This record gives sequence, C-alpha cells and structure tokens, in this order.
Amino acid sequence: MPTIFGTEDNDRLFGTSLADRILGRSGNDEIFGNDGADILSGEAGNDELFGGSGNDTLLGGGEDDTMYGGLGNDSLNGGDGNDVAFGEDGADRLTDDIGNDTLDGGAGNDILRSGRDNDLLLGGAGADQMFAGADNDTLDGGVGNDRMFGEHGDDVLKGGAGNDLMDGGAEHDTLDGGAGADTMLGGEGSDLFLAGAGNDLMTGGEGDDTFRFEGRTFADVITDFSVTNDKIQIAVQGVDDFDDLRFSQTADGDAIIAWGSPTTGGSVTLLDVAVASLSTDDFSFG
Repeated sequence: MPTIFGTEDNDRLFGTSLADRILGRSGNDEIFGNDGADILSGEAGNDELFGGSGNDTLLGGGEDDTMYGGLGNDSLNGGDGNDVAFGEDGADRLTDDIGNDTLDGGAGNDILRSGRDNDLLLGGAGADQMFAGADNDTLDGGVGNDRMFGEHGDDVLKGGAGNDLMDGGAEHDTLDGGAGADTMLGGEGSDLFLAGAGNDLMTGGEGDDTFRFEGRTFADVITDFSVTNDKIQIAVQGVDDFDDLRFSQTADGDAIIAWGSPTTGGSVTLLDVAVASLSTDDFSFG
C-alpha cells in the first residue's frame, strides 16, 4: 500500500487508483482518497477528508474535522474535536470519541455510534443501527426500519418513517415514534413518549412516564401503564377533557381509551389496567 505524507503546512493530498495510506500531519489539510480502499488520517489540524470510491477508512484525528465517505462501505472516526462525518452511499460505520459531533449515515444500512459529549446522529435512508453513548444526544433514524439506543444521558430519539425499535436507556429521554408501527422502550428515568402515526407499542419502564398523543395516532398499546404515576396527554382538536374520552374493558382485562372521530382520533390500550381505576388525574389535554 503506497503511503503519502503531508507536511506541517496546509496540504492538498491526492491518492491514486490503488489502495493508498495518506497521513496529513499538522496543518488544516484536504485529503482525497480517489479510487481504491484507502486509509486517510487527518492527524492534527482542522481537516477535510474525502474517501471517494472504494471501502475507505477515514480518521479525523485531533481538532474539528469534516469527513465524506463517498461510494463504498466506509469506516469514519472523528477522534477528538467537534467533527462532522457523512457516510454517503454504502453500508457505513460512523463513530466519534470526544466532542459535539454530527454523524450522518446517508444512504445504506449504517451503524452510528456516539462517544462522549452531546452528539447528533442522522441515520438517513436505510435500516440503521444507532447508539447514543454518554451525555445528551439526538438520534434521528430517517427513512427505514431503524434500531436506536439512547444508552446514557437525556437523549432524544426520533424514529422517522418506518417500523423502528427505540430504547431510551438510562436517564430522562424523549422518544418520538414518527410514522410507522414502532416499538418504544423508555428504560430507566421519567421519559416522554410521542406516539406519532402508526400502531405503536410503548413500554415506559422505571420512572414516571408521560405518553403524548397528537392528531391521528391509530391504535397504540402501553404495556406497563402505572395508574397515578404515569400520565396520558391528548392534544387533539375537539378533545378537551375527560368527558370526551370513550372507555371499554376487554375480556383479557385491558382498558381501551378512544377519542375523536374515526378519521381524526385514535385509541390506546392499557394492558392489565381496569377502567374503573382510571380518573381525571391520569390525563391532561392540549
């Protein structure tokens, strides 16, 4: 594998049609891998790395770097600093270490893994896997059936379009299902669930959780609703108070709560909850 070295200045370095190893050294460098399965390392400085075609490895190094994977199944790691990484086309793997970073998977089934500090993870199109890591991160799955894990910190998980799996993990998370039949797990902490369009399955986990329904939400299920501890918020036009709700009890002992019209409303089933145990204290409106 040919190795190309930069200098201590601001360099523009270009790979060949082969699999190259390009090291930027110091300075704010621009590094282009071109063809081949290249290894690009920015090292010190605020660098821009362009993988080009091929299954490339891009390493930002220290300071604030911007990386573009290009075509192929690429691996991008920002290192230290506030980095921005674009996987672009292909099944890419994007990771970061320290810093407030943005990881954008682009098209393809990508794996995005956050490190420390407050990061933004964008799955893009495809069935992506996203891991928040430490601190307070935002994960947006985009289009596709994604798997999203908040892990530690007060995270925001947005499923987008598709049938997503969302796990908030520890602390106080916000889970927004978006469109599709989503499975949302709050984990530890007092979490906020936004049901979205589609038939969603929600489990609050430990903590006092809030389940919010806006607009047309279809038929959702809450597996572990705790009377007096958890809350249901309904923000639907024409549904203003407890008297606007319709209650029924199934033969299996589940409570069904419905509201609105067939075209504008929705319903939620509370597993193993008696209708008689519910009161105005369990609901808020608007």
